[in-house]
Amino acid sequence: MAFASRHSHYRRLSESGSVERQRQHICHEWIGILLSQSMTAAFDRVWVQRYVNCIMVHVRVPIAERMKQDVKLMRVLMGLGLLIFSIGSHAQDLSVSSAWSLAPPPVSENGAVYLVVENQGSEADMLTGVQTDVARHVELHAALHVHGQMKMQRHHSFEIPPNSSLELIPGGRHIMLMGLVEPLKPGQKFDLNLKFMKAGEIMVEVEVVDVPPSG
Repeated sequence: MAFASRHSHYRRLSESGSVERQRQHICHEWIGILLSQSMTAAFDRVWVQRYVNCIMVHVRVPIAERMKQDVKLMRVLMGLGLLIFSIGSHAQDLSVSSAWSLAPPPVSENGAVYLVVENQGSEADMLTGVQTDVARHVELHAALHVHGQMKMQRHHSFEIPPNSSLELIPGGRHIMLMGLVEPLKPGQKFDLNLKFMKAGEIMVEVEVVDVPPSG
């Protein structure tokens, strides 16, 4: 329905005296417009505002106010939709492989996880946290060599550059499992939840080995 036709349409509804009928007709046409327009046209801010202004002129105030509220709600839902779409897109850019953990001595309460995160996207992402049920606490660590001695330094995040990869390896950056609930045994597998700033959460399976994999 063109804007000129829509003007007279809402004028007739306003003169009919049925507020509820006005609301139903407007809502039905609103849904129809959204379904018939492309995503760009339907959600363009200027386009939406023109539509609301058209309604404001030719329908009663309660309906106009209701439509203003509906537009506000739509904008919120649009924002959430774009956020979900963005997270989904970044999640497709990342892939995690070669996740393993070396079985520690039985007396040890800590362990470590090593893996590779590949970023095939055009933007950098950050590994910001890790969770698992096999340890009471998990931290991101990097091994540093200072005056011939190896020291562990805690990091709050690891960056994965665009079109590049993050390798967690022995003697370098790794995921530290602190306070193991039970000793890790060779052949055991457990889930690890990786949290990324843009890609969201990615669950991977970690295999416990008694000998570090070659290569």
